[in-house]
Amino acid sequence: MTTESLKGTIFLSHSNKDKSFVEKVVKSLDPANTFYDIKSMDAGQPTLEAMKSGIESTAVFVLFHSVEGQSPWVDLEKSLAEIQSIVRPATKILVCPLGGASHHTLPLWMSRYFTTAPSFKPNDIVRTIRHLYQKYLDDRHPDLVRQHPGREVLQRQISLALMRSSATTGKVVNAVVLTGVQGMGRGTLAADLVRDAYRGMRQAGPVFEIPPGGDGTDWHLQFFSDLAGGLTSDQAEEQKLAFASLSDQEQATFLLNSLEHWAALNQVVTIRHRWGLRNKGNTLPPWFKELLIQLQTKPQVRLILISERQLPRTEVEALGNVQQFHLEELDAATIQFILTLRVVPRFLDPLRLPQIAEKINGHPATANFTAYLINSGRSMESLALAPDAVLAFQDKVLQELYEKNVLSELQKRILKLLSWFPKLSISIICEAFSDHSKETVVEELWELSDFSLIDQSEGGKYKVPAVVSSTYRRKQNNVDADIFENIAAVLRKQFDEDRLDYDLIESLLLAIVSSGETISPKLLQILTPGRIEPVVESLYYEGISAGGEDAKLSFNRCHALSKLAMSMKGSDDSIENILFFGADARVRLGSRPDDMIDFMRRRAFVTAEYIDASYLFHSNRDFETASKILSKSLQATGFKIRNVRLLTRIYLRTGQFQLALDTLSKIPDVRLLRDTGLVMMKVKALRGMRNRSDAAKLLYGIQDKPDEYGEYSTYQASVALREGRFEDAIKHVEAAKRAPRSNKAILSVLECACELEKGNLSSLTSTCALARAMNREADAFQLQARAALVSKDWRSSEEYIQKVNRKDWFDLNVEYRATELKLQDPEILRDPVVKKAALAKQEDLLRQLAGAVEGSSFA
Repeated sequence: MTTESLKGTIFLSHSNKDKSFVEKVVKSLDPANTFYDIKSMDAGQPTLEAMKSGIESTAVFVLFHSVEGQSPWVDLEKSLAEIQSIVRPATKILVCPLGGASHHTLPLWMSRYFTTAPSFKPNDIVRTIRHLYQKYLDDRHPDLVRQHPGREVLQRQISLALMRSSATTGKVVNAVVLTGVQGMGRGTLAADLVRDAYRGMRQAGPVFEIPPGGDGTDWHLQFFSDLAGGLTSDQAEEQKLAFASLSDQEQATFLLNSLEHWAALNQVVTIRHRWGLRNKGNTLPPWFKELLIQLQTKPQVRLILISERQLPRTEVEALGNVQQFHLEELDAATIQFILTLRVVPRFLDPLRLPQIAEKINGHPATANFTAYLINSGRSMESLALAPDAVLAFQDKVLQELYEKNVLSELQKRILKLLSWFPKLSISIICEAFSDHSKETVVEELWELSDFSLIDQSEGGKYKVPAVVSSTYRRKQNNVDADIFENIAAVLRKQFDEDRLDYDLIESLLLAIVSSGETISPKLLQILTPGRIEPVVESLYYEGISAGGEDAKLSFNRCHALSKLAMSMKGSDDSIENILFFGADARVRLGSRPDDMIDFMRRRAFVTAEYIDASYLFHSNRDFETASKILSKSLQATGFKIRNVRLLTRIYLRTGQFQLALDTLSKIPDVRLLRDTGLVMMKVKALRGMRNRSDAAKLLYGIQDKPDEYGEYSTYQASVALREGRFEDAIKHVEAAKRAPRSNKAILSVLECACELEKGNLSSLTSTCALARAMNREADAFQLQARAALVSKDWRSSEEYIQKVNRKDWFDLNVEYRATELKLQDPEILRDPVVKKAALAKQEDLLRQLAGAVEGSSFA
């Protein structure tokens, strides 16, 4: 942005005789960059010096020209302005004739500049001044002029429609209606249309913002207030009552009379009215329809209407003088281009650009917001891996529609359905909601279409804009299960009757598996690995990002569906990927997928060794056998990162820190440093080797990098827990939970441990149940031992912690604290034998703690 001082950039030249009119203009201008009279001068500054200084820095020189208002000062200002226009050609000159004056009485050099008409009201002049001021800045600083790509084709389409209308229909287009979801760029497109499509008209027409649910009365109050230069509360009430008492025809006439003022000025009027341009039914409000009818005899009146609801097509076509255009989401390439324009070059990461563009869902406002985040310090890596801020912005855009009484419950359910199953026909949607009449469902679909929340794609199928789908899939409610069951029944029935569109096979598969139903033999015959793989992968990652019963449900569905691949023909890569997701989902449920492992080994899939070792590590705690399997597997090609990750974790758990470092060395440093999880493993291995300086350097280097698995935040949480900073630990846990691939089950255990230390036992039962459901019995015992410590029950604490076979630092710490509490028990203090044993145990625990592995399963 320019660093020039803005003071005095708008210079108002006027005579005292015209001051009463000029002050009506001044009150709407920013005093910080307006030179008006003595009030604009610095204290003690001579008048002539101040005037020269003001004109020398002028961006827009405005002369209020009247016959009676001639004065030596005004003549001097005009002369100075002439010199300034020569020295700085970018300076804009605006002449505002008053009291019947015309350009004929102006100096010759000024007569060629922009002149307002005598009918210009003060607000019209203000808008013109602002327009010229912005044009001055654009001319002086063309590098700062913002481009708005993505709507060029639609803009040309609208321009051609306006040009051809009178030739094809015999009617002028009085109103252009722009519809779409908030943030799709309707306001920007409207401004571009005023400049380009209406090139022969004066710029700087008014833009009115009508309340979302307003009516003709709100239009009248906005128009009347603008033309009158403002209204008092009493005047506004008087106008409201008078206008509301009129008939629809009379209201339309009054509105038209106001609009004709700007038509006489040859200006376009832009009106933002989100929902009020049509009734609840499929009709126009009577006052608005009457206005459009009366506009047919006023070809000079031009409107651009910005709405979130489309006007009824039949009524629009019948009128002939209205055309509406819908703004859809932009493609990924355009979003990437917008980001390259908005993001400061030194912050731009071309490798992350496609990933971020995908999260933006074709929504221009989100692209601008994302660029703002990046320019403010958020790295593109972190946003690509943890796009919470981007998604939260989109949710906020649609929050009003979702949470307020704008949409009916059925409309919300329809949106939810289409967010999960895009491109469904109207018949499928009606069958899915068979508890409502077909007429009701169709009407609700029309209403959603009018709200620009759904569109009809090829073949008449309904689809949802990506930004809407992204938001609604994140909105959890209790109708999801019903939706999946309903759509599964409908799609299965249509498939059995040979009526299902083949493009909906994935939707059918997801619906059947998600509703817990059995896949029919007929469907099995036509399924291919390519159809199954995206559904299996989706269920797998849903399980990882969920917790408790939701995770268990997703993993069970993933495993059940993936088993189908064992009886299919397809490429080894596709079959192996499907089986890996399903087998690993089974391991995460605490069971060994014997049949899948045997099949994978017969097909020589390297993933079989990983799955076997993963089960031995997580469920059987057979670290030695698991490490042997993984070490051998690493000699083969493929699946290296996962094998290294799991093998290193085993060595860390067993205190074999040098072997952990040796394993990590199999991955090049350039690749390892891009993975926060692997870096954190190296940090733990270095600390285990007492090499704390190198560990600290690694930690410092990754603190601002994306933490896909939440490893860094989890580590910080475990450190805070060790040091007794429980509030800090919980904050780090919350940060880890936001990581896209963090293990929510383990984080729940860590969070529960922090809460227990603060005396909060509310989540103990559910977390222990979750740990046991994931076959993590040791974690449950440790939590129960901590809870017993909070209650000063050392006996129960000791009993629980002794059930943990392989103890890490946190287990030993709990046992040590239980022993400390035991030594404070009066009964123990009276028994020398028991006390001696407790003291010996305490010393032994101190030795073990000194050499224990720093982290537990969650550290």
